[in-house]
Amino acid sequence: MIVVSGMPRSGSSLMMQTLKHLGVPLIGENDYAFEGNSYLHSQEVPAEDQERIASHNPWGYYEIPFEDHIDYILNKHPGKAMKILGPILITLIPIKNIERVILCERGDKDAQATSFEKLAKLDIEVMEKEIEAGRMDPLSMRAKSIEVYRTMNLEDYKRLIDFGHRSIQRWWQDHDIKFKTWFFEDMLETCGSSIYYSSTEFSIREIQRFLGLQGPIDKTIENVRK
Repeated sequence: MIVVSGMPRSGSSLMMQTLKHLGVPLIGENDYAFEGNSYLHSQEVPAEDQERIASHNPWGYYEIPFEDHIDYILNKHPGKAMKILGPILITLIPIKNIERVILCERGDKDAQATSFEKLAKLDIEVMEKEIEAGRMDPLSMRAKSIEVYRTMNLEDYKRLIDFGHRSIQRWWQDHDIKFKTWFFEDMLETCGSSIYYSSTEFSIREIQRFLGLQGPIDKTIENVRK
């Protein structure tokens, strides 16, 4: 299993799209509509709310619904990739099932926290409608996960991102899992003047090398730049 790890709004969706274009099969891609589907909301959410959720990730979240994560992460999926956000669920994956980990990070933490807060506010709004319509149990783990956002401010999101990323990184290090960190800005070439950042093409080639992949990357670059 290839795990795409990180905190929300770190570029993990772009990484999943990149892996797909590089020919990596995605876990659950035949079972769920990844475009416009957020793991915190079921696919029974009305179309108008799905569109609003999708507006934060126009080309898809590439996420498996919250309550189905466990069924997928406990099984072997050789050569396939799955996006798993946050520091909790990764602790449930059998270590022997993990081949490689791509840890997504964002250099601009202010932008990440702002984006996270906007999506969280929408999550709360949609959750309230889902509970009222009887499609979401207010005592479910899904609802409780969203409810946490209600009292958070921007600084809280920054602290959560920092704590979460450090916890995730430490977990992979402590378990001697082969992981590599990619910055969202690297893929978009927004920090091309920095010696620490590379071009889109270089980043994609690095992903190929890390995963032992070969082949043309023209479509992958085009997807990143669209």
